[in-house]
Amino acid sequence: MRRTVASANNLFHVDVLLSYQPMPGTVVFAGYGSNMLDDDAFRFRGLKRTDDALFVKLSYLFRL
Repeated sequence: MRRTVASANNLFHVDVLLSYQPMPGTVVFAGYGSNMLDDDAFRFRGLKRTDDALFVKLSYLFRL
């Protein structure tokens, strides 16, 4: 029989999404995401960034 080993993962993930509608039917989305690791769980003092992501999306409604 195998025993499981305790593990700790102190990954903290943040997402921000902004949208702008210049006219009806057109929307611009911009987003940012970041992954961070913390040495101690729920201390938020020693956060170290591991990944960053940025995206932009334009949505347009074609009317016939």
